[in-house]
Amino acid sequence: MTNIVRTKHTGETTRNGGHFAALHKDEAVGVTLTLPAETGPTQKHISLAAEYAVMNPDSNGADPKHWWRRDRAKDLLNAGPAQALTDVEQIGWSSVDKNIVPLVNDWVRTQPNGWIAGQLERNAEASRGQADGVTNPSEKAQWSARADRLETIARGFRDLAEEEAADRAKRTAAPTLAESLEQQRRDAILKSVVTPARPRSAKIPETNRRRRGHQFFVAEMKKWPAIGTHQNTPLPEIPIVGHLFAGPYDFYCAEYNAETGEAWGFTRIAGHGEGEWGYSNLRDLEQQLVGQFKQPIERDMHWSKKQFGAIKR
Repeated sequence: MTNIVRTKHTGETTRNGGHFAALHKDEAVGVTLTLPAETGPTQKHISLAAEYAVMNPDSNGADPKHWWRRDRAKDLLNAGPAQALTDVEQIGWSSVDKNIVPLVNDWVRTQPNGWIAGQLERNAEASRGQADGVTNPSEKAQWSARADRLETIARGFRDLAEEEAADRAKRTAAPTLAESLEQQRRDAILKSVVTPARPRSAKIPETNRRRRGHQFFVAEMKKWPAIGTHQNTPLPEIPIVGHLFAGPYDFYCAEYNAETGEAWGFTRIAGHGEGEWGYSNLRDLEQQLVGQFKQPIERDMHWSKKQFGAIKR
């Protein structure tokens, strides 16, 4: 909240866009007014939306709140810890900066907040599992600090997604009777002239098939080990069945769910640490464009299964 002390009684404007009344002038001098804190899109966000609306007036970019939420998302990634960390905990906290934050910065430009929250929640769950599975106090502290940070960021993105959904619901309120009848009329016309859609193919669609130059999803991937297969296998002995790459990005896949696209393996981004184990969705990766030159992620067509410890990284 913002406190404003009235020093005049001439009807001057207030910070909330109204005016101080001119009645009871003597009694009104020095009165403290409490107004809601000013939050929301700034002039910068409004200008960005106006510029974007010229090209695509029906897109999210034409809404100032879209750019406001994007800045708030970046603030989530840059926020410091709520309390002081030990040197050991700081290692776990900083690992997110090296391995997760670069990915999320790319996602913020192209992916919805709810999807980003889901990715972070899965990684947080994996880190929490690592913390529960080790006995060394230092390792446990590192993994716990990492999980705490991922959970905090995930909650922030989930809040942004819910806020966005609420705004969308307001914009799409129930139509009036006249609007409903008009939409029914249009739907009837379209139904009479549009050719019925053909049944959907079971084949997974590929967004970047032409740009990549080869097929991303192949039948062989359905035979890859299921998620959870190697829970008790030492990391160096885990077999890597697939390799996906683009520029500085590498993903070594060990387990896969062909129905959902969910995969578990080792992710490495050149220049951002040694890499880490975690979850990724291959259907999402197929759509990603990586690096300065916006390269599609490719499937290593010459890859043969080998243990993780034998991979040169």
